[in-house]
Amino acid sequence: MTYAPEIRQPVPDEVGIADSNGVGIGWHRYGDGDGAHSILFIPTWNFVDSRGPASPG
Repeated sequence: MTYAPEIRQPVPDEVGIADSNGVGIGWHRYGDGDGAHSILFIPTWNFVDSRGPASPG
C-alpha cells in the first residue's frame, strides 16, 4: 500500500489584526513581498444583503 506524502500548512511569517471602525480583520503574511501586491479575501455575505439587490421604487 502506498501512502501520499504528508503536506503541511505553511507557517506565516507574520500575523496580526487590522482594526476597521472597531471590527477586527485577522491577517497572515507569507513571504517578504513589498506589500504592493496584497490580496484580501472577504466572504461575500459580509457586505452583500442576503435578500439580494433592492429594486428602486
